[in-house]
Amino acid sequence: IKLPRTYKNIIKIIIIILFVGLTLFYNMPKAHTSLKNAYDSPVLRLNSEQIEVSEWIKDNTNEIQNVSIMGPHSQIMQKVWWMSSFSHRTSFLYEGFLNWKTYAENREQTIQNHLENDLIVVDYSDVILFGSQELVDQIIKFEEEKLVNHTIIYQTNSIRVYKYENT
Repeated sequence: IKLPRTYKNIIKIIIIILFVGLTLFYNMPKAHTSLKNAYDSPVLRLNSEQIEVSEWIKDNTNEIQNVSIMGPHSQIMQKVWWMSSFSHRTSFLYEGFLNWKTYAENREQTIQNHLENDLIVVDYSDVILFGSQELVDQIIKFEEEKLVNHTIIYQTNSIRVYKYENT
């Protein structure tokens, strides 16, 4: 069948729209079902205090400032990365220095360097979600022993940011 060129172009556009429409119609429900509850757990998402402290760090610190975060379980390491992304600063999970083989060779020196040069974020918000008094006591002990020469420069109900003060 010989059709004028304009009709051929219109038919092509209709076929493309129909194809895209049908593809979306059949695939969207599956995608929606899969992604609908993907981040329902409060342990997997940054809470409002973690977002606020990340924004504060971004707005109030030097771009090359490193941040060590104490508090989130190593199971939820993604939060450290998200906080790092939010604050535009390099962040470390402090517990990593204590446990990971990467730091085994000069562990004490690495820990001391980070304590003296990084901002230390002590985050109780996730520990509170776990309901573990043992973890809370462990972090309190860390604050009392390791942060005696530090000053709190930012604080919310469950997060504190410390900076080393050379005395």
